[in-house]
Amino acid sequence: WASRLQPDLIMFGFTVANMAMILSESLQIPMIGFLLQPTGIPSKQYPSVVPLDWAMKPETAHKWNYRIKLFFENNPIDNTAMLNSMRANRGLSPFSHRVNNLTLMMKQNVPLVIPINETAFGGRPDDWNEHAVLTDFIFLRNGAVPNLK
Repeated sequence: WASRLQPDLIMFGFTVANMAMILSESLQIPMIGFLLQPTGIPSKQYPSVVPLDWAMKPETAHKWNYRIKLFFENNPIDNTAMLNSMRANRGLSPFSHRVNNLTLMMKQNVPLVIPINETAFGGRPDDWNEHAVLTDFIFLRNGAVPNLK
């Protein structure tokens, strides 16, 4: 669909970041993330989304979560859903087993919009790139919700 429609931008969420990378790289279309799960972005300032062991350092928990995710995305038992095969079919290099896709996006300065108030999140992590932006919460502003009296 993207090769036919040639969109100006690919916007992705947390669960389809790898697919967005494949589309963006193979078709040379810019991408931007809209992430509701900012703790999925690796940082030394907080633990990962689901730490495997509370005694782990935050960066270690992020690495283990990513390795589990990578296994399921490139599962040798299920050859029908392998991201690295999809990348190879489009002439792209495979994902490394040592690099988290969001870590790679941070290094490449991919814009990431996180609709969470910075104060409520506990501050913006210093190790995020300049294009990872905490905005504010999402509210309905069109009057769809009646006034409460």
